[in-house]
Amino acid sequence: MTAINSYSGSSGAGIGAGCFATLSGNISITGGTVQASSVSSEGIGVGKQGTVSSTAVYKLVCDVVSNNKVIGTLTDLSTVVSGSTSTNTTVSHSYDSGSVTTGATCSDEGVMTYTCSACGSTYTGVIAKISHTAGEAVNESEVPATCTTDGSYDSVVYCSVCYEELSRETITVPATGHTYTLTGFTWSNNLSSATATFTCSDCGDVQTAEATVTSTNQLGVVTKTATVTYNGETYTSTKTTGTSLLTIGADYTAVYNAIAKADALNPDDYVDFSGVTEAIDAVQYGFNVLNQSVVNGYAEAIEEAIANLVEVDSTVIEVDEPVEAGDTDTDEDEPEPSPETGLTLALLPMAIAIAGVTAGKKQ
Repeated sequence: MTAINSYSGSSGAGIGAGCFATLSGNISITGGTVQASSVSSEGIGVGKQGTVSSTAVYKLVCDVVSNNKVIGTLTDLSTVVSGSTSTNTTVSHSYDSGSVTTGATCSDEGVMTYTCSACGSTYTGVIAKISHTAGEAVNESEVPATCTTDGSYDSVVYCSVCYEELSRETITVPATGHTYTLTGFTWSNNLSSATATFTCSDCGDVQTAEATVTSTNQLGVVTKTATVTYNGETYTSTKTTGTSLLTIGADYTAVYNAIAKADALNPDDYVDFSGVTEAIDAVQYGFNVLNQSVVNGYAEAIEEAIANLVEVDSTVIEVDEPVEAGDTDTDEDEPEPSPETGLTLALLPMAIAIAGVTAGKKQ
């Protein structure tokens, strides 16, 4: 038998539902009977020994334990443990599996309450925090990349419930590289060389490249073409000089000089002047330099016609004036007409005719 100095608490059904018993003095438990020097309770007189059932004894033992009072070893405690008498048996609570008092979250622990099925005493336990619910990653601390410098940003994941930061990863963004566009060609004064200029549209960096220059000539118009290949793309620029021969008039100076030479002549002084007139009338004006040979031909034709003119005086043959009949006034010293003189007079008309034909052929 083990003595307990005092106990105060609900005695259980053995004393009466809702009864409250106060045991004091020398309290002992023997064979399921609680004995005390003083028992105070409704229905039980002061100073009287109270007797309770084994259930009440178990209830008393549980309460003493729950109040952190050591009861030691129970001797001859009948029907308390498995309904049998046990010697040196320690009685303990019989707690349930517990119930959630405060649910756990991802930011706070929860509370689980366990209750003794025999005496109703309780104790609490900790419910571990639940896992976070990861949200979509967001970008923070962004540093833009430039043409020549890497950029970066932080990829951050927050809990969608409590918004606690779950992870943070720094991501590197590679440099973008330059984006060059052609801004123009610079030509040398004599158009023998050219330089292409390229400017980055993002940062303004400028690069140059020497071009290859080729030349073509079409009817006096010279076209210079500068070609350069940069970053896989081909660019060209052209310059033109000179005047098209199609727009340059032919030189009619020789024609004008030949016509002026013809105008200085008196047509009556020549047997036939029609060749010169026809050569002048055949001239056509407005030709360009590509037809210079045609224009030169006009001048040559006029000059040739002038050269072929036959003067009228060159066809006259001088003869002795015949003596009229009855003219007796003769000079004694004047010789008589010879037979040759008569022949010359006879051939004069024929000579004139031949001279005319020759002049016509030359024209």
